[in-house]
Amino acid sequence: MLIASVLREFTDVTETDLICWINRGWVRPDDEPAGWRFQDIDLARIRLIRDLSRDMEVADDTIPLILSLLDQVYGLRDSMDALRRAVAAQPDHVRRAILGSIA
Repeated sequence: MLIASVLREFTDVTETDLICWINRGWVRPDDEPAGWRFQDIDLARIRLIRDLSRDMEVADDTIPLILSLLDQVYGLRDSMDALRRAVAAQPDHVRRAILGSIA
């Protein structure tokens, strides 16, 4: 999705707002020769930033902290899922030993 489509979807977000959020690193669209290309994750971040700043009136200097913490939570979730898959791929006696050691 290109910037014009994003702005049509988020009618209460201005192009200036969006460019500011990109420059601050809050939204990270793919940079292509034809312009920024926004993925679903970018749209979710735009929605979150808009809600934080407009609806919840969170100060601009607090938003990077919130985004960082959310990124850490999602990164941890991905790591835990990889660990779960790795444990599940082990022989039964290894899985039991692992489960026994954390119980």
